[in-house]
Amino acid sequence: SGKTIEIKMPDVRVDRLFGQDRAFYDTVSDLGFNVPLPWSQGPRRMGTDKNADLLWVGNSFGSSWAKINTKTLETTIIPLPDPAMQAYHIAVDSKHHVWGNLWTADRIVRLDPGTNTWTIFDLPVRGTEIRHIALLERDGKLFVVVPDYRTSQMCVMTVRSEAETVKPARRKKRNPSEEGLVPACEGLTGRFVRPARPSRQFATKQ
Repeated sequence: SGKTIEIKMPDVRVDRLFGQDRAFYDTVSDLGFNVPLPWSQGPRRMGTDKNADLLWVGNSFGSSWAKINTKTLETTIIPLPDPAMQAYHIAVDSKHHVWGNLWTADRIVRLDPGTNTWTIFDLPVRGTEIRHIALLERDGKLFVVVPDYRTSQMCVMTVRSEAETVKPARRKKRNPSEEGLVPACEGLTGRFVRPARPSRQFATKQ
C-alpha cells in the first residue's frame, strides 16, 4: 500500500529521576540516535517470524525485546534475563525460537516463546562486540552465525540436541568446504566452529 506506520515503544521505567529531572529533559533539544532520553528503549535491528505475524525488535537501552503483532500492532515488551544485557539484532528460526546477540556481553540468547524459557550461550572469545546475527537451517540442522568485529573472526555455532551433545555420533571426518557451511571462515586466524552448549537455561515470566 506504500503506507508508513510509526509504532511508539513504551517508556522504560526509570527509578532514579527526582524532582524536576524529567522536566529538565523536556528542554533538551539535541537528542539523537546515541543521545536518547533516559527512558528510551533504544530499538536496534529487527527480525521477523516468517511463520507468524510477528516482528521482534532488540532494545539496547531498555534491556528488552519488543514483540509486535504486524496485523494488530499490539506491542509487548519482554525483559531480557538480566537488566545489564543489551540486545542488538534478532533472528527467528522455523520453530519460532527467537535468537539475539548481546553486543556488550559476548553472548547469544535464545527465547522459546511457547515456554518463556531463555537459553544463554557464551562465546569462546571476549571483546567481540557482536551486532549482527544470522541463521542457517539445512538438513535438519541449525547454525547460528555472528561476525565478531573486534576480534576479526566469524563464529558459526552448531546447535545440537541434548543427545548429540552428550554422546556425539561417530562419523567420517569431512572437509568443511564440501559441506558449504564454513569455507569463508577457513582463512581467518583463530577460526572457531563449535557445538552449542548453553551456559544457562531458565524460565522467566513476561
